[in-house]
Amino acid sequence: MATMSLTVPAGFPRNVPCPGEMLVEEFLKPAKTTQAALSQALGWTKTKLNQIARGKRAITADAALQLAAHFKNSPEYWLNLQAMYDLDRALADRERRWHIHLFSIRDTHTLRAHLQRHSRAA
Repeated sequence: MATMSLTVPAGFPRNVPCPGEMLVEEFLKPAKTTQAALSQALGWTKTKLNQIARGKRAITADAALQLAAHFKNSPEYWLNLQAMYDLDRALADRERRWHIHLFSIRDTHTLRAHLQRHSRAA
């Protein structure tokens, strides 16, 4: 049976906050700016910004360019936040699926052993 490795590179951050959370906590709150004000400044709908803030929408390259211009930082900053978040979510999903798979194997063996014990007793 093939084994699956889920090694995490040393220093890889886990439980990475979504880029939208960083946007709210590190940029909007300190500047005492609302999502509505930022969405207007960027020419976005309030819905688009709120979806990004809640992690329901990813930061695209175009959004990264706009955020970088507005906050005077780099588009790479925003894209790297998104990439780290996506990688963390993918790894968590893979771990979850692998965990379920391991339990399914264990439960199958446990059930088989239980059935064999009880079929002999009958």
